[in-house]
Amino acid sequence: MKQIEALDHPNVVKYIESYENEKTMYIVMEYFQGMQLFDMITDRVEKNGTFNEAEVAKIMQTLLEAIDYCHSKNVMHKDIKPKKILVNDTGVIKIVDFGLLKWEFLSKLQIMAGTPYYLAPEVLKEVKNA
Repeated sequence: MKQIEALDHPNVVKYIESYENEKTMYIVMEYFQGMQLFDMITDRVEKNGTFNEAEVAKIMQTLLEAIDYCHSKNVMHKDIKPKKILVNDTGVIKIVDFGLLKWEFLSKLQIMAGTPYYLAPEVLKEVKNA
C-alpha cells in the first residue's frame, strides 16, 4: 500500500489506513460526499439538453492533472471512468476506487484491464492483434 499512501493530491481520494485478515483486506479512505460524474452528466443533459463546454474543459483539466500526479508517483488507476469520479456540491472532483491499481508502469500493457466501453481503441486493437 506504500504508493497509495504516498498519494496526496486534492483530486485523489486519500488513503487513511488498511486492515487485513486471512481472507479480506479493508481499506479506509477519506469520506467524500458527492455524486458520480456519470450521474452529473446525465442529469445535466436531461435538464439542459447539453453540457457546458467550459465546465467540461475545467473538469478535464482537473482530471488530467490528478492522473498526471498519480503517474508521477508510478501509480496507474487502470479503470478511470465517469462512475469512478465524484463531484461534490462545491465542484470539487475526486478520483476514487483504485481497485485495479497498478503500482509500476510496464513498457507494454500485458493484460487488458478496465471497463471495455471506456478502453482506448488502441488497447482493444493491441489485444485483438495479440
